[in-house]
Amino acid sequence: MHHLHPIVSGMGFPARYVQGAGALALLEEMLGDCLSATSATLIYDGALTKYLPSFVGGRLVVEPVLFPGTCSESVVEALSATAESHHTDCVIGFGGGKTLDTAKAVAASVQRPLVIIPSAASSDAPTSRLVALYDGHTLLRSQMLRRNPDLILVDTSILVQAPKRLMLAGIGDALSKRFEVDLSVSHAVPNTFGLASPGLAKLLADNCYALIRTHAAEALREYDTGLPGHHFECLVEACVLYSGLAFEGGGLSLAHGLLRGLTTLPGTEHFLHGELVAYGTLIQLLACSRQREHFDNTLSLIRSVGLPSRLQDIGVLDLTDKEAHDIARLALTAPYLEKNAQNISPNDIVNAIRELENYSSKTLA
Repeated sequence: MHHLHPIVSGMGFPARYVQGAGALALLEEMLGDCLSATSATLIYDGALTKYLPSFVGGRLVVEPVLFPGTCSESVVEALSATAESHHTDCVIGFGGGKTLDTAKAVAASVQRPLVIIPSAASSDAPTSRLVALYDGHTLLRSQMLRRNPDLILVDTSILVQAPKRLMLAGIGDALSKRFEVDLSVSHAVPNTFGLASPGLAKLLADNCYALIRTHAAEALREYDTGLPGHHFECLVEACVLYSGLAFEGGGLSLAHGLLRGLTTLPGTEHFLHGELVAYGTLIQLLACSRQREHFDNTLSLIRSVGLPSRLQDIGVLDLTDKEAHDIARLALTAPYLEKNAQNISPNDIVNAIRELENYSSKTLA
């Protein structure tokens, strides 16, 4: 754990962020410009094989390694040995969250610069220095790297071909940040660097939400045409860049903490991180009197894009009182919520879950 210096503020950033349709064509130029790199180990998702020709030719020597499907300690160990044997200048992760997390852990292990190329805007994992390690479907532990990625290359012409559900999950993961950073900062909880949050973190979190509200509907229409335009670019920037910087520099709260409890419920394993976070955001707004005034607007946004707004939307058809209290208890074990750090009680959470169900049964009957 970082030594905590909550009087001193600070945050971290990727060294370079590049976004736009066709950005993948700039890879060789960017690697030379940012890293003086001429060779790379590419850890890629099997569904992206059609893009491999984009990595060959020119002066860049790429050694492709297929991501085996899970981000576990044994996979990281095996791929680190492979990357080490390649003697390449950098590690590139190309794929979804688990592929990117694996590339992050491998780059840290072999002590090479890290390049991230997301295949979907499903979360803010591309900008983050956080790695989630799994044992099967169970989250084993989180690892925090020393620094953010050296280069993030976001090709929106690839993102616009990802399943729409992934884009919606990215919206769910990002829209929580305005409210999570607000609570974290207002209770002076140290951020992921063990420091106080600079004003920029809250500015990014607020703007992240504003961009989603302004551009989501039109961006999803552009998505349906398969041609990323201005609205899609703005939405991706909010979900990938603003959201990631905001949570690392500003902190998290109940919307994310709730996942510790929700993921123990049968049925929720079929839902994506951002889908669960969207539901968790509504619970946070009802559980915290400071934020209740934002509930109606946020609920209408969440429903308008088709994200979960009640338990049955995340696979939970019946919730006992014991289960509700277990969810609350587990949520409050998150390091940023424990010891009443953000003034949220188990009863606040249980009551919010019940209130949201009652409200939904009336308005969605």
